[in-house]
Amino acid sequence: MRKILFVCTGNTCRTVQVMKRRNIDISGHRSRRVSPALFEWADVVLTMTEEQRAACIAAGAPEGKVATLGEFAGMGKEVEDPVGQGPAAYERCARQLEEVVADQ
Repeated sequence: MRKILFVCTGNTCRTVQVMKRRNIDISGHRSRRVSPALFEWADVVLTMTEEQRAACIAAGAPEGKVATLGEFAGMGKEVEDPVGQGPAAYERCARQLEEVVADQ
């Protein structure tokens, strides 16, 4: 089984609310900082944006393990990071993630 590490800028209450509307309970999830140990654990590291991808590589992730989710899915586009924005941005992000995953 492949171990996939998903990286985003933050885990906020708005993400929990958006997922709850989709009948997905992530209230027990706790975010943590990326680390060399997490990079080693993962077979693949997926980010939402190219900026996050570069930050993971700068933090020690092997370049060959890291891709944006859009790149990994063959769509070549970034997923908008909603951090710091309102609920509508989190809804847009959730829809983008659903599109990327649905195409797999």
